[in-house]
Amino acid sequence: MKKSFLVLLVLLTLTGCKKNLKEYSNPLVESLPLASLKGYVDVPSSSNLVKKGDYEIADRLAENQGDFVLYFGFPKCPFCFDFFPVFYEVADSYQVPVVYLNVAAIDESMGGNGASEYDPYFIIFMERYDVYLDYNENGEKELFMPFVLFIKQGEVVYSHIGTVDNHDAHVEPLSDAQKDKLKKILEKGFAKLLS
Repeated sequence: MKKSFLVLLVLLTLTGCKKNLKEYSNPLVESLPLASLKGYVDVPSSSNLVKKGDYEIADRLAENQGDFVLYFGFPKCPFCFDFFPVFYEVADSYQVPVVYLNVAAIDESMGGNGASEYDPYFIIFMERYDVYLDYNENGEKELFMPFVLFIKQGEVVYSHIGTVDNHDAHVEPLSDAQKDKLKKILEKGFAKLLS
């Protein structure tokens, strides 16, 4: 009797630590290769939770009408550098894989100097998610980073650009209070995805 109770208690403790509201599954995301996380701090150099993506993969995922999370950034972007460890921690707590589009690496693989802007899948992406993008100083829509899309059954249920208000990564890293605020913002996205 005591042994059964102990086993039940251990199982409840272990399952109670997971935050996911439903079990996540997307075979296309799960089949993607692992992304390199080199250049970020306080995260592993690779993880089963972070999959390598590009604009073609993002398009295939959208056409598939599945549930997925897209993260756009790159380690040398100071805002992404501050954002990603917090984002990874939240994704890990929900155990939801993320498709990582390292925009600098994608552009470099196509010859650099903004070459990825001519990728037909990039153009499709910009048209598909236009409403979630922000305007640059010339009044044109632009992909600012870090940028996260939470997509459920092919529809965006939550998006986030940047870190938090009043944070300038060129001046200082995120404070603990700003990290907590960012965690709450990101938790909303994961909660909407998994509800």
